[in-house]
Amino acid sequence: MMMVYRTLGGILVVMLVFICHTTRSEGDVSAYMPAEQSSNDSSTTVASKAVDECMFTNIQMGCCAVTNTTGQNTAWWRVDLGRLITINWISIFYGDGTGDSIAGYEIYVSNSTDSPRDGVRCHEDRSSTLTDLQTVESPNCPYVAQYVTIYNYRNDPKRQSWYSDYAALALCEVEVKGCPIGSHGYGNCESRCSSDCYGGNCHSTTGYCFYCFPGKYGERCQYTCPTDCANGCNITSGYCTECSAGIYGVTCQNNCPINCKDGICNINSGYCTECISGKFGDDCQQNCSVNCLNGLCYRENGTCHDCVVGKYGINCDNYCRSGCDRETGLYIGISFHNQICIRMFDIIFGICILQSYLPLRVGIGCDVMCLRA
Repeated sequence: MMMVYRTLGGILVVMLVFICHTTRSEGDVSAYMPAEQSSNDSSTTVASKAVDECMFTNIQMGCCAVTNTTGQNTAWWRVDLGRLITINWISIFYGDGTGDSIAGYEIYVSNSTDSPRDGVRCHEDRSSTLTDLQTVESPNCPYVAQYVTIYNYRNDPKRQSWYSDYAALALCEVEVKGCPIGSHGYGNCESRCSSDCYGGNCHSTTGYCFYCFPGKYGERCQYTCPTDCANGCNITSGYCTECSAGIYGVTCQNNCPINCKDGICNINSGYCTECISGKFGDDCQQNCSVNCLNGLCYRENGTCHDCVVGKYGINCDNYCRSGCDRETGLYIGISFHNQICIRMFDIIFGICILQSYLPLRVGIGCDVMCLRA
């Protein structure tokens, strides 16, 4: 605002003149860059209007790029950023009263222009009502790309009943915030990314590295991962993703239990993934039963994989003749002195369970005749 003094017929008149400066946020790499669109609604609504730093959203002010508003099932607008840019976010200022037309739009970032949907879709408008659609949309699009495309389409039936019948775009300004590869700094991009950033690239505003070289971590990859990390470490925390054999812990600072097979244990808990022969338990400190075949039992509970001859049961601590079932101790169809012997672990002497096959014998040596029920 400024005050203008004029004299009219000897009367001093003070006039207040409001000067409105329409400015845009710093760091916009799309300003005045080459732009194109699928169609022009008129000769004054061409694609370049959306990158001319004029922020008026009243279409009648002549600051907006507008595609044909009727008869189109698809519409698109694209800007060429001129080189690869580390994009942070994209702001869209659309024309007043055109929310039903732009609703459902998508943003693509790409390094080619073979089709409007080239590259990666970094945003899709999913507003369920017209009031949900923001006056200024600023979706985050953290990609490296040269082209930014805004795309819209209409299906039959429409995705939302309140959508316009035809696809159209009325873009009064599009801002792409970011920096050329290798640089950062809000508003000026004058700072260089750390040389420790993998690929030499970083976040355009903070300067934080996206990736580190193997063995490095930290916002600017300035720290070295712990020595015993087998495959590098987390870029943020520095915690190891894997440890060398025989080591565990977030920084691989602890030794695995000595009875872990091949020295391997869980990186977080230190529990063995497998035990050496004859051991079981989380840390493989407990002994398997001596009746386990080959000394092998399950790490979780000590149950034998199989039993030595003459033993049965989950811990192989029950006696039976050679050839019995490993879990039940049951014999079926074993010939013994021309008789059929059935021996169950819970029936050594008792009433026969299969009377139709008499005579039957029970007992450890099949030497006791079954009694009739």
